[in-house]
Amino acid sequence: MNRRRFLTAVSATLPLSVAGCLGNGNDDDQQTSTGSPTTDEPTTSEPMKVGETADLSGETALTLLDGTAHASIIVGTEDGPEVAANEGKKWALLNFDADAVDDRQTLVSDSVTLTLNETDYTDPTFVARGGQNDFTAAYEVPADLSPWAGHVTVDTGDASATWQLDARTLEDMAHAVSYSVTSVSVPDSVARGDSYDVDVTVENAGSAAMRFLARLNPAGVSPTTVEFEVPQGETKTNTTTVTASVAEGTEEFDVSLDWGVDSTTKTIAVDSSSSSN
Repeated sequence: MNRRRFLTAVSATLPLSVAGCLGNGNDDDQQTSTGSPTTDEPTTSEPMKVGETADLSGETALTLLDGTAHASIIVGTEDGPEVAANEGKKWALLNFDADAVDDRQTLVSDSVTLTLNETDYTDPTFVARGGQNDFTAAYEVPADLSPWAGHVTVDTGDASATWQLDARTLEDMAHAVSYSVTSVSVPDSVARGDSYDVDVTVENAGSAAMRFLARLNPAGVSPTTVEFEVPQGETKTNTTTVTASVAEGTEEFDVSLDWGVDSTTKTIAVDSSSSSN
């Protein structure tokens, strides 16, 4: 666990330059010669760095691990995983680690604000990460947003803290997103039980390399995630091999691809003359 800072409760989130202004509580001792109290000297606390931990109350703690941006994300729904992406938008991602938190999503939804270029972003969407305690909050921002300054604030009402986003994190969030799916190709026909390829071609016109995400849903086969990197300024084709697991007597079946911004469905005929089953 990274170095922790114990936080003092404050009534409101404070600017980056002053993360906490607290009096010393000794007003009776701070008197002028006329008997009028003087203004308490403010106490200044530096914002935390990315990677540091905020101790909120008791054993509850929150660490901002890092931040980045992606064109699309995978989210969980009642119907299973789906790709979330919207035209003209990208996702600014904040990766957290939480200790002694029963409901991590509620904590972040209610208490965390991402500020980029003096604009506040709240109401995140959540993406699963690999660890038991770490998780990702995704904030939808303009696709061409290039933040020159930013910070993340947690304010539970009992305690607050601010993480200053460093230059590297801001750079990771600054890449403009612009891409297109130029083609999705499948064979005209395939024998039942045989394998076939789904080719997806993506052109990346953004300002940096991107990770393309889509959900492939072939008839008769469980949906799967298509994921691959596309270098900046390049066009790349990814191939996914699928088995034509359709019922006997099926004449044709559909294969759909959904990448959030759009989707497409292709139809493949079943070649009964050469069926392998």
